[in-house]
Amino acid sequence: AFTAFEAWRAALGIGPGAVGFHVQCGSRTGVLEARTRYGGADIELIAYSQVPAGAGVA
Repeated sequence: AFTAFEAWRAALGIGPGAVGFHVQCGSRTGVLEARTRYGGADIELIAYSQVPAGAGVA
């Protein structure tokens, strides 16, 4: 869920401007993505959420 993504984004110190958004599965699934280095490791943070029908997201 995007709420959990935002909590992890903030905890890892990833700025909002570093987050990518796209849709997949015929515009039915929203995807947030961010990448950073933390504690010497490459971290990839990804969240999926259902896009409500008729939301007009493309």
